[in-house]
Formats: sequence, structure tokens, C-alpha cells
Amino acid sequence: MVTNKDECVTIKSPAHNVLVENVYCNWSGGSAFGSLGENVDISNIHYRNVYTIHSNQMMMIKSRGGSGRVTNVLFENFIGHANAYSLDIDSNWSPMKEHPGPGVALRNITFKVRLQNHEHRATLITIPYRIGKEPVQTDRNEAPSK
Repeated sequence: MVTNKDECVTIKSPAHNVLVENVYCNWSGGSAFGSLGENVDISNIHYRNVYTIHSNQMMMIKSRGGSGRVTNVLFENFIGHANAYSLDIDSNWSPMKEHPGPGVALRNITFKVRLQNHEHRATLITIPYRIGKEPVQTDRNEAPSK
């Protein structure tokens, strides 16, 4: 169990072939990618069986400008209770200084099962976010929230 006022488990660049599994996040910022800046190089990341309670969000991907890419990410079995948001993808995260570049590309980001936040609060995606050729995939047959 991780209890803190910062992120529970955060992936920062560079990172490759990482499995984050069976994590209990309590009173935290949830799990995250970032802050992502210049020349980001993250690939093959798998978050599995993550339970989050009383947190800002269950998962956040945060950047502001920058360059590089995050590829081949799988989110599987996220369950939460009393969180502000399920998923927050923010490409203009204001607490972070702006980095030069067109933005960090997200490619092949897959949600194998639904992000379940028992308060039915929103999934927040701050647009625009530079998505690669492959769309962000959800477990439903509808487009991601904008």
C-alpha cells in the first residue's frame, strides 16, 4: 500500500519494459506518466491490478509541449473508490513549465478493461493531445471522451 500526497507509481522517461502490478494507492495523486518533457522515450509499460482510493485520479498522463513518444502501454484492471477522476490525460498541464516541441505522441495506448471508479465520476481528457497513428483504445465501441 502506498499512502502519500504525491503520485503512487509514476513512470518517467526513459523507461522500457516495466510491469506495475498489484498496487493499492491510498490518499495519493494516483498513478501517472510524467511530467513528460523533451525527448520522451517510454515504451512497453503494463499497469495491472491497480486499486486507488481517495485520490486525485486513478491515472494521469501529464505534459506541456515537449517531444518524443510514449508507445505500447496497457492498462488492465483499474478499480477505484472516492477519486476525483478516473483518467486524466493533460497535454497542457499548467503546474509544469512549457517545453519546446510539438508535444509528446501517445501511440498504442490500450485499456483492456474499463477504468472503474465507483463514484461514476468523469474521465477527463484535455484536448489537444497528439495521438499517433493508432487511436486510444477503450473497452467500449465508442470514441474516447473529448
